[in-house]
Amino acid sequence: MKKSNMRIKNRIWETILENKVFILGVVLMVLICLIHTFKEASFANFVPINGTFQNYNPVRRFLAGQIPFKDYADYLGLGHLYLGTLFTILFGGSYQSSLYAFAFLTFSGFALFILLISWVVLKNKEKAIVFTTTLLTVILIVPIFFEDIMANSNGLLKALHYALMPGNSARMMRGTILVYACIMICCGYFFYTKWIQNKEFKFKKYLPYIYIALVAGVSFSWSNDYGIGSWLCLILMNAFLAFSRERKLISAIMVLLASIPISIASLFIVVEILTFGNLKGWLTFTFGTGGYQSWFFNNNYYRSYYLFDVDFSFVMLVQGLLVLIYLKKLFDARGTLEACRRYGILAFINMACFAVVNEYRLISNGQLYEVALTVLLLTILVELCNVLSSLIESQQLRRNLVIGSVVLSLAWISSTMKELVTTKFFGQSGTYVAQMGGYMTKLNNDLYAAHAFLNGEDFFSTYATAQELMEGKFQPTGTDYIIHALGDKQRQDYLDAFKKGTFKYAATIRDDYTDWSFWMRRANWFFYRELYQNWHPVYANTYETYWERNTNGETNTIHDGITLKVTEINSTSQKIEVICDDSTVNGMADVYVDYRVDKKGNLSSKVMFRRELEVKNTGKLYPAGGEFYDHNHLRPVSAEYIPVEISNGHGEVTITSQPSHSTILTVNEVKCDAIYSVSSRYIPLLSTNVEKNQFIVQKFARYINDTSEAKKIIYHGKEYTVLNINSEDDGIYITVEETIEQDGNMDNFIQIR
Repeated sequence: MKKSNMRIKNRIWETILENKVFILGVVLMVLICLIHTFKEASFANFVPINGTFQNYNPVRRFLAGQIPFKDYADYLGLGHLYLGTLFTILFGGSYQSSLYAFAFLTFSGFALFILLISWVVLKNKEKAIVFTTTLLTVILIVPIFFEDIMANSNGLLKALHYALMPGNSARMMRGTILVYACIMICCGYFFYTKWIQNKEFKFKKYLPYIYIALVAGVSFSWSNDYGIGSWLCLILMNAFLAFSRERKLISAIMVLLASIPISIASLFIVVEILTFGNLKGWLTFTFGTGGYQSWFFNNNYYRSYYLFDVDFSFVMLVQGLLVLIYLKKLFDARGTLEACRRYGILAFINMACFAVVNEYRLISNGQLYEVALTVLLLTILVELCNVLSSLIESQQLRRNLVIGSVVLSLAWISSTMKELVTTKFFGQSGTYVAQMGGYMTKLNNDLYAAHAFLNGEDFFSTYATAQELMEGKFQPTGTDYIIHALGDKQRQDYLDAFKKGTFKYAATIRDDYTDWSFWMRRANWFFYRELYQNWHPVYANTYETYWERNTNGETNTIHDGITLKVTEINSTSQKIEVICDDSTVNGMADVYVDYRVDKKGNLSSKVMFRRELEVKNTGKLYPAGGEFYDHNHLRPVSAEYIPVEISNGHGEVTITSQPSHSTILTVNEVKCDAIYSVSSRYIPLLSTNVEKNQFIVQKFARYINDTSEAKKIIYHGKEYTVLNINSEDDGIYITVEETIEQDGNMDNFIQIR
């Protein structure tokens, strides 16, 4: 027994010695990723919209025992949910822990891409790990290197930044399914050679194709971008592999046709397990979301309407060309195991990136270049290094390069560790917030102030973030961000929960916090029109407004003195004007439009795959960024309400069928029965100057206009007479006749009369 144990120990020790360079490299790689994580995610800060809570909210719900796609949905996918939850637990389970988790998963995912590509190209795991640790260290040590030299375009620079930190939506982490799919296939091959290869049975040669199809199904469940792209390209690679080996088109077609149902069965089983039996909920959310994404989200750059809108930019053409080269080499080698490793993996990950970029561009009108550009850069870089490596014959030089890599990595690790230890020893800056699990340097005072205002009451947020964590509550609908309430059923459920809820307050993002608030209101008018009819604001911190239900017949709705004017500009565009008899009216008009966008019948419309209606505020604009933030898009055929900004008794929007070259706009009915003045009558205070009888309001374009004609102000239930209004650089000063009374109430809104 002792001899047996000794033999095992000796074998383990021999294995360690044989792989000492690789093991040391892996340890260094993990250390680099961990230290980078602790350095970059050292504070428990947050962004109120589209920030880190997009990662933490689903994890928090999962850890609280809620069931995915029954009680809530993770917009970023099941892979994001499960891997994020696992690493959040490993790092401690708090919000701060989630920052560590997603930062680590992002940077380690980038490291895995480097390791996979270098292992494939260099054909040596020691060289691969040395290259990986060296590149990681260089990028961290010398940001100028990748900002000024490698980043010859804004897209590439943005891609590299997404490799360092998760950003808004953990895009690098979502893309790592490409690496995990390759790992699953390699593990399957190891199992096959260990236990199956030497056995003979019918259909044995089809097992690899079946297994790849199963992996494709698992990959689909990961996310609705790289998960779907991975699924599609694995199916195509499966068929191409069969064609390369058999040299028969019928074999490729048979493998393709068999792979689709096998992968779908795999997908359904995995989703059913991971959602605890809520496959239907996952399907409803995934495809409901996909349908709305085609028109819902705004886009800074480009909207796709035609089949020829495929991305043929220079870098994407380079990536597509690389895929063709690798496929040609795989075919020439008849799909051997070595060729699959050397060319098949690179063909797959670059093909998937090309497919996802265009899927996202064509379906969601967005850009998803980060992972694709990173993979392309790494592929080219490692291929070049492979050529250079073949020219280096000196073993001593190669050893020196390895030693230099280790020294470089250890130097960065030691230096950064010293910073972290020093910070820990002398104390972290900022304020420790127990509910966040860490120190905050921003918005912590807002959290505490809102906590005091809420006083334990329930509330409904359009953006559930840190305040829910402070209060130990969850957004009632299960949809933490209103922009994720996509699909007819999801929107109706969201609205019903808001109408029927027993919470005391509702919370929205302030108009003066970000220009995006204007787009959010316009794009989600189905919710805001209900809010404006029946609620009024009572409290605000620097980024959020809290609303309370109207009582005792209170109303901020104008029904009379409204004239509607519709002007046809051309066959694709009409202007809708709302004109009030009272020129002092400000607010939001609720305009009903029944419309349809039809194909024009010209040549370009034959290759058009999407139509939509563009709604643009062509009247008074309040966003500092201009009309981009005060316009949105709607589905091609609908009858719904749209908001029109009313300023000094007038407002207008222009509706246009898109693409205008290939469509015709038909408007069946337009009407306006109400204007909601609540958005202009209630204004948040910065402060009060009791000695000078002054209310001080933030200097914001809307507030300047709304207060300009003020005669009376109501504050804490008391009416004040306005004497004068001065707009200074640091705010709007409203001087009143009466002495301002403070009754201890935390309501910090004034009401304009």
